[in-house]
Amino acid sequence: MPKYFLYIFIFLSATAFSSAQTYKALFDNTKNETAGNADWIIDTQQPIPSPAQSGITTSTPETYWLGAISAWGVDLVKLGFTVHTLTSSYGITYGNAGNLYDLSNYNLFIVCEPQNPFSAAEKLAIKSFVQNGGGLMMVADHNASDRDSDGWDSPEVWNDLRSDSLFGIHFQSGGETNNYITGVYTNIETGVDSIINGSAGTVTALSYHGGTSMRLTSSNTSARGHIWMNGISHGTTQIVAATSRYGLGKVAGIGDSSPADDGTGQSGNTLYNGWTEAGATDNIVFLNTCLWLVSPQQSPPAQVVLVSPNDLSTEVTIPTTFKWRQTSTATKYQFDLSTSNTFSTFIISDTSLIDTTTTISSLALNTTYYWRVRAKNNSGWGAFSAIRSFTTWNVPSQIVLAIPSDASSMIPIPTICKWRKETTATKYQYDLSTSNTFTSYVVLDSTLVDTATTIPGLLLNTTYYWRVLAKNNAGWGAYSSIWFFTTWDVPPSVQLELPADSSIDLLQPIVCTWHIVPDAVNYKFELASDYSFSTIAISDSNVVDSVFTIPNLSGGSYYWRVSAKNAAGWGPPSLARMFSVLAVPDPVQLISPPNGITGLTDTISFTWNSISGISRYNFQISVTKLFDPIVYQDSTMSDTTFSITGLDSLQRYYWRVRAMNIAGWGLFSEIWSFTRADSQVISFRINQDWNIVSLPFTQLDERKSVIFPSAISSAFLYDNVYVPCESLAVGRGYWLKFDSAETITLKGIPNIAETLNVSQGWNLIGSTANTCPVELISTIPPGIIISEFYQYDINYTPADSLRPMLGYWLKVSQAGKLILNNFGNASVNVVGILRKSSPSKIKE
Repeated sequence: MPKYFLYIFIFLSATAFSSAQTYKALFDNTKNETAGNADWIIDTQQPIPSPAQSGITTSTPETYWLGAISAWGVDLVKLGFTVHTLTSSYGITYGNAGNLYDLSNYNLFIVCEPQNPFSAAEKLAIKSFVQNGGGLMMVADHNASDRDSDGWDSPEVWNDLRSDSLFGIHFQSGGETNNYITGVYTNIETGVDSIINGSAGTVTALSYHGGTSMRLTSSNTSARGHIWMNGISHGTTQIVAATSRYGLGKVAGIGDSSPADDGTGQSGNTLYNGWTEAGATDNIVFLNTCLWLVSPQQSPPAQVVLVSPNDLSTEVTIPTTFKWRQTSTATKYQFDLSTSNTFSTFIISDTSLIDTTTTISSLALNTTYYWRVRAKNNSGWGAFSAIRSFTTWNVPSQIVLAIPSDASSMIPIPTICKWRKETTATKYQYDLSTSNTFTSYVVLDSTLVDTATTIPGLLLNTTYYWRVLAKNNAGWGAYSSIWFFTTWDVPPSVQLELPADSSIDLLQPIVCTWHIVPDAVNYKFELASDYSFSTIAISDSNVVDSVFTIPNLSGGSYYWRVSAKNAAGWGPPSLARMFSVLAVPDPVQLISPPNGITGLTDTISFTWNSISGISRYNFQISVTKLFDPIVYQDSTMSDTTFSITGLDSLQRYYWRVRAMNIAGWGLFSEIWSFTRADSQVISFRINQDWNIVSLPFTQLDERKSVIFPSAISSAFLYDNVYVPCESLAVGRGYWLKFDSAETITLKGIPNIAETLNVSQGWNLIGSTANTCPVELISTIPPGIIISEFYQYDINYTPADSLRPMLGYWLKVSQAGKLILNNFGNASVNVVGILRKSSPSKIKE
């Protein structure tokens, strides 16, 4: 973090910390800590640094003193410490009243990268200092860091102190792995940890620039790691920050001096600013460690409270999960499990647990166990919890069957069998047999994990016996009671009702009815022209009522029958019945005028063939083949001839006739056409490439290939997009492409007037057989035309009239109709310009 914020944080922490007690820290300078290019001192003024410590405030920089670890000393003062330097003139002693800087006068002894080994007296002094409650901070460097060439590296100095046997911390030195490492280590302890989450802040990383790692030894079980090399588990090796306890005191070890370097030492030394290095929290590691080293020893954890299994529990499942409440300050837990309430022997005694739960798989069935837990912190083990007991489960109890109920009948297929859940069961065995002694099995399934099974493929109308037993880790329980059920059967044959068998000359529609079959879900109705039903006219298996109405039938004899279906399937068909139908008349045959004739007089006579048994005829004339609208209709005619006058001489008409007898109306005849006027011929010139054309004549064959055989493209109409089509309709405009200019001649019945449907926006319309001035075009609704009429002749130009054979672009404000004739009074608003795709963009 930025130094400014760190100093504020340290000041706030120091205010709270120093209010309780002021601590004294002694930095060592008796082991040649400034040898070579090193400068591991807090100030060149020793033992008491200068300027005075009383002048340090929250904003005092590390340059207040002169030394490579001056920031360490200044920050400790901000935390409430008094700091001094131990020089060789005073030496390392403990209990020497004549030594003003004796270790007994200090709470914390800091030795940063010692270059010379400790003497026997010094070792004893350091041991006594820690044993009696002092805090020792050991800082080493990488292997081969002998700065004064006396043959001793700092890792060897610390190991010679017997740090591994006394404190359980061994520094990796010559010939050992990971004795020269560099990195930013973020592999930190995640539990409750005063080094990682201390009063000076939260640690996220520790940077090494050539240091050694540590490993823990078994000689001191309080030794623990706090930060490890990246990518390894939190074990006893490859540790870069460690602590332990010895006697009443505490010890900490860090394998590199670079993180303590603040980069402000004496001129000429090799310096690094590790104290506030970006991307690391080196200063927080060192300050939290110092605070922890001088903090009072905590009491052992409180007694653990057990959670589950409950005391005296029975039917406890295997594997068994044990849980207890977290105890504050606890770093480990011991879990004991025994079959003795005095714990004279142990099934399990695990002292390595760090979580508040453990799961045991290897317990015996139907056995009583006793368990207890205690917690440990840095001060040792707390008291054991109260002892609880539980009994493991036994084999499952007898299963209780549910459905189908005992002695039930009409059970559907597939059949679902269910039973009640047995709380300890892991599997069930389901047995099904046609024998109540189960001498043979239809089903024997011991793999079921649910309390239900579905059995397909059972026989109809058959009695089955079934039973179930359950299994858990203790084994199979006892069988349930034996129940039985009888499966359903398909429905019986349907009893037909109406029409009676051999009914003749029935009028349509024919309504068939039959008696309802209990439990039937639907029926199948069949109609055939032969008794053996080899030629079926109707087969409908989705009838849900007991009635069926037959559509129009031709005259003749028919046979019908019905089958019923329930959940078991289809029953047999009923006995077939016969009836005959009185047929409607055959289609009328038209005689005159011949189909497609032109040039008729004003009075037109129509004739058609006579059919016996006919009561009347229905005669219709229309201007469309769809007979919408109908120009003339008479459904009361009894004769086969009819005359009419007053029809439009230029209009093509269509006519048809049908006959009726007692059975009803027959089908219409063929549709024939006629025109009073003779065909006309029109010729016009088309251009090479693209043209907009239309069809002003009614044609018998309206295919593009017949009307315009020389066109080399499809005909494209416009309906918001271009649409290719092969047949042309009167009133529409079309794009057509020709490979050369030519004269086209057409013959047909001219369309003098036309009503065109138009859509909102642009429309491509056709013309009539006569030239129609645009001012005579009217609209429904009025006033919807919002553009000029545009014709295409190499380029787009406005048109004053719509001419035969040509197509035109027109834009309207809403959907409606255009009325093209010589008598209209159109109100035309000419606005806008044409913006349509060029014909060259049409995909041919």
